[in-house]
Amino acid sequence: VIVDIIAKLSKETLNVVLIGMAGCGKSTVGKLLAEMTGREFIDTDLEIEKRENRDIPTIFKDSGEAYFRAVERAVLKDVGKLTGKIISTGGGVVKDVENLFPLKSNGVIIWLKRDVNKLVTENRPLSKDLETVQKLYAERKALYESFADFSVMNNGDIMDAVKGVMEKV
Repeated sequence: VIVDIIAKLSKETLNVVLIGMAGCGKSTVGKLLAEMTGREFIDTDLEIEKRENRDIPTIFKDSGEAYFRAVERAVLKDVGKLTGKIISTGGGVVKDVENLFPLKSNGVIIWLKRDVNKLVTENRPLSKDLETVQKLYAERKALYESFADFSVMNNGDIMDAVKGVMEKV
């Protein structure tokens, strides 16, 4: 009985953290998961934009990627302290190993995978075209694997991906 109670409590308090390439559907899947589970949805990219009072393309253009990654790291440290949330991260979150602990300490990390040629590239500062996206994916694939507890494909119906995530957590 105690084991069942502990399992139920950890399932309710753990964050569900979505990682993956920009344009793979993390925000869409995360919002649907939040709706279905009654949990709060947090998009770390939106949190960065709120904190900086400017959008991510502008942050990259005006302050550079290193600055953006430092702000991202600070946001993740704050978000990682929360419980029972659905968290969508930026595509490059895996580039900094320091981001792993705040995400994993209180969360289950799901790598949302999508075929590279299906990734959305519009308004993505580092994913301007298919060739660039393929290069980024090649650089990040092993990092996504090392961060993730599980992976779920998102190549078809969005609800299949949502169900896939729900089965893992």
